[in-house]
Amino acid sequence: MQQPGFVLKLTAMETSSGVEGSVVMREWPWLIVASTLVCALSLVYFWWQHPLYGRNRGPKLLPIVGCLPQIAMNANRLYDWSTEQMQGTPTQTWRGILPGNFDWIETANAANVEHILKTNFENYPKGEFLPAIFFDLLGFGIFAADGNVWKLQRRVASPLFATRTLRDLALSSVQTELTERLVPVLDSFSDSNKVVDLQELLLRFTFDSICQLAFGSDPCCLTPGLPSVPFAEAFDEAVNLITGRAMGTSLHWPVLKFFNIGSERKIRQSLSIIDSFAFDLIRARRKELADGHRNQVSDLLSRFIPIADEFVESPDIKQKIEEDPRSKFVQASDLFLRDIVISFILAGRDTSACALTWFFWLLSSNPKVEANICKEVETILSSQPGEKQESTFSFDELKDMHYLHAALTESMRLYPPVPMDSKQAAGDDVLPDGTVISKGILTVFNMYAMGRNETIWGSDCLEFRPDRFLRDGIFVPPSPFAYPIFQAGPRICLGMDMGMMQMKLIAATLIRRYVFVVREGHCAHYGWSLTMKIVKGLPVYVRRREV
Repeated sequence: MQQPGFVLKLTAMETSSGVEGSVVMREWPWLIVASTLVCALSLVYFWWQHPLYGRNRGPKLLPIVGCLPQIAMNANRLYDWSTEQMQGTPTQTWRGILPGNFDWIETANAANVEHILKTNFENYPKGEFLPAIFFDLLGFGIFAADGNVWKLQRRVASPLFATRTLRDLALSSVQTELTERLVPVLDSFSDSNKVVDLQELLLRFTFDSICQLAFGSDPCCLTPGLPSVPFAEAFDEAVNLITGRAMGTSLHWPVLKFFNIGSERKIRQSLSIIDSFAFDLIRARRKELADGHRNQVSDLLSRFIPIADEFVESPDIKQKIEEDPRSKFVQASDLFLRDIVISFILAGRDTSACALTWFFWLLSSNPKVEANICKEVETILSSQPGEKQESTFSFDELKDMHYLHAALTESMRLYPPVPMDSKQAAGDDVLPDGTVISKGILTVFNMYAMGRNETIWGSDCLEFRPDRFLRDGIFVPPSPFAYPIFQAGPRICLGMDMGMMQMKLIAATLIRRYVFVVREGHCAHYGWSLTMKIVKGLPVYVRRREV
């Protein structure tokens, strides 16, 4: 019987050395198998011993592909997957690696966040990685800017947001949009008993409001019939597709962009609509100022226009703008103003609408919280002398709504409008939990995971419980480093207080008038984007509240 293996055929003139050769040849397959097994085991051993791979605290990192397979398998629940990785580490910090030797640090550790956002702030700028990815949309806007570009925008905007004039203007514009547009639209859906996407209504509402406040322009999105809004549609598509760049779902995006094909072609088409909208706003506002209406405009864009020309002529800024390919087609100062416009829209439209949508989703399954808000609102209104219009609230009345403030804060703890943010280390560092940071590495702080961190919020961290922010009925703000929903440190959100007042005004008005019944079977789920919108919106029936 022939033995397995390769057999050397011998001639009739076999020699003893030939027989030995035949034996050796028959043993070769087993030698190859044994050698391969030894090499494989050696590779596994060295992989396990490598500090960035086998012993990594967090997702298991494979050679070449890193944690890409796990990300792909959890594509529809990435925030929860990331949270699970945090919970599996003693310091709430883990390291990830993707193909191309791209690695990052992700943390939900409050001490680390304070170190990044405050203690060693200068070492953690926005950097180059994410601003480069989002540059087509955000440009030199305040969300992506660093250094002097950021400092100037911050310096101009800071005193504006501190003025009572802007605060009153903001509340007035929201109040008008409520009484003249949103309430009538909701009344019509209540009368017709038709389902409406509450998230879509809120996005239209906040878009109208931010355009009126920031640019003195009314796009009239929330009018009867809910007309198509090309800018908003283009803006959403651009945000989603550009986010895909950052997620690695389009690793070859520079090639697609160069040839203007695929997703990059869609991005360019969306940006064309966005730019047209922004430049039309800028030209209209410049004309009004040139025609002598300077004292009649108080929007934010008008405050930036006088300094734009001077700003873009400063040596360090001028060089950056000259390197921008867009500067070949547009005046440099208008280019800078365009980026400011887009930043205001991103901040004023998406974040507030997302926060309120998740808030109403949580209320739909927490009737006791909703009842407590109603009781607080009615108590405050009944304590005011004289007759009160049905859907108006003063600044002082809103300020006294502590339970509502706590409920909104609790909602954003569980569903932060911007669930993650990142900085890029300018130099080597060590975080408070001992994590070693190398120069250039991306450091991500995960607000979604922080809201589910038992070490910060206790064993009931998954519960919707506004009382955790109240002491004797008074709202007590959390540490901004344990709750960095509005950022913290030098880059803390300038519009934080104004945004909260606007959301309280919207929530108090709607809760007092309506009950929103979520369509049966609908389960709210997030998508992966810059802001945490609910996929497929929030379909509700609108019921008038019985007083």
